[in-house]
Amino acid sequence: MLYPLFAISLLLLCLKTLMVSLGPLFFEQPGVFVPNVNVIGLLYQFSVLIIPTLAPAIVWLWQSRDTPLLRAALAGESSQL
Repeated sequence: MLYPLFAISLLLLCLKTLMVSLGPLFFEQPGVFVPNVNVIGLLYQFSVLIIPTLAPAIVWLWQSRDTPLLRAALAGESSQL
């Protein structure tokens, strides 16, 4: 479940590295679609800051959606242990 997100993050890391190291030469390639500088920067920040922190938590919540403890927590009920 997390592997596609990691693969996208690696792709964006490669795009950022090419953008920084090659500069204008990277964006002037004929016949190759290269996203805008701002798009690469924004998606890189998203893949480095948001995906590693929120994706595992979201997957955990999704897998635990049927547990009584999570249902009680989402409903605002206090569970008595």
